Amino acid sequence: MAARLLISEVLGKLKEFTGDGAVLKKIEWLRTHDSPTLRLILKHGFDPKIQYNLPESDPPFKRNPNPIGLSETNLHAETRKLSYLWLQPSKLALTEMSDEQRTRLKAAEDIEHAKGQELLAATRAFQDAEEEFVNAKQALVEAQSRLNRATAQMQTTRQHLNTTKVVAEQISQQVSHLRAQIVRTNNELLQRDAPPVVTMPKYKLESMFIQTLEALHPTEADVLLAVKNKTLQKKFSITKDLVKKTFPEIL
Repeated sequence: MAARLLISEVLGKLKEFTGDGAVLKKIEWLRTHDSPTLRLILKHGFDPKIQYNLPESDPPFKRNPNPIGLSETNLHAETRKLSYLWLQPSKLALTEMSDEQRTRLKAAEDIEHAKGQELLAATRAFQDAEEEFVNAKQALVEAQSRLNRATAQMQTTRQHLNTTKVVAEQISQQVSHLRAQIVRTNNELLQRDAPPVVTMPKYKLESMFIQTLEALHPTEADVLLAVKNKTLQKKFSITKDLVKKTFPEIL
């Protein structure tokens, strides 16, 4: 049994089909190498309702030096991770929300913003109290009572800061849950059961994305970056119209 081609190999082959009948040959080639991963890559790359919760610019990463077939992983092995980990509702998806969804999301985001402001204020208050504590400690001989007040103030503001962090995290999880519901409503995950809701900090998502790029063969890393940037058409000999003709059910 022949080894399964990498997604980059499948897409890279398309440029060889030219002249009369090229479109039909491309369709046949893509269908011959059909897989859940190929469909996911094409859907994410051309569906305007799907976007990645990552920076617009490409992250710096070390390209994997291993030859094809010997990289730590490939896009086929990362299908489940790609199907939900970095997704967020696009602007187009958000415009197609129901009134109830829009109202609930707006209310949750307003609360999240308010708690964020409160968290920022609490953080600043804690920093101010900490600075006051340091100054008071330096003047301990002359101002022992001032040190005691500053210590008490720092403890109070720390408690408030910790409480605010917990509440802010809960609100952020609620917003993430609502966004996941929108993704499911708009059938952005290939009509599959809704994946787990990702509530990890964005810097961790970006770090995991870089780790994935570095574990892939460079050609597949380029595919993943093109999917994120919606530039598959520029990178490979493929168009949205060709995808619709090949797999009409995904777009």
